[in-house]
Amino acid sequence: MVRMTDTTVALASLPNLRDLGGWPAHNGSRTRPGVVYRSEAPALAAPEDVAALAEVLGITDVVDLRLPEETEHRPLPEALRARVRYHHVPFAVEVPPHELEQHAPGDGVTATELGRFYVWMAQRNVAALGQALTHLAQAEGAALVHCAVGKDRTGLTAATALLAVGAPEDAIVADYASSDAPMRAVIPRHDPALTAQDVPHDAGLQAPAEAMRFLLAALRERHGDPRAYLDEVDPGGGVRAALRQRLLDHP
Repeated sequence: MVRMTDTTVALASLPNLRDLGGWPAHNGSRTRPGVVYRSEAPALAAPEDVAALAEVLGITDVVDLRLPEETEHRPLPEALRARVRYHHVPFAVEVPPHELEQHAPGDGVTATELGRFYVWMAQRNVAALGQALTHLAQAEGAALVHCAVGKDRTGLTAATALLAVGAPEDAIVADYASSDAPMRAVIPRHDPALTAQDVPHDAGLQAPAEAMRFLLAALRERHGDPRAYLDEVDPGGGVRAALRQRLLDHP
């Protein structure tokens, strides 16, 4: 799946930052660049990159999907928080033990198991997803959505937003999988106990396309169409309409 425009954002200290623009969507439209960005947490960003989020990218709203203890440990830089509307929408991410796969010590998570986690997260965070999409749709300027490393909670939110504007599944998978390469740089910064060499051995540290395909297939099996899941996230359809109005560049 090829984007019509290059929406790479070159901020060296935020390697998993990118624009959600450029993807094909509803009725021949494309997602508009410069409206929604997705990223890892900006807490570890260099000061000049923190400044660029507001001054260059025009970000006015930040949607933080992390748990309270994560935000306390690594808060949004004050230089950015003072300039944006901050929306804290914590996602549930602690899977009950009986739903986890059993691993021998040292075994990594498989792409299928990561996909199962995304299915669980989609079921558990319906209300939070609705809130996150509402903030993206109602942002004053550009919006940034992030979690810790920017691939799981942020990946689910971005996938749901792309579903909401009619993006094809190949585009949703491609956007998610774009987080894979940056993980070699992001993971060791997030967890100093890990190195770039650990990432290829554990799909849980990666963004494998198969995991997102698993989620979309599960939504199709449960709802008949992955987009029907949005009837739970946005029962009245108002958020989807606002998001399409804001995010789509109609031909």
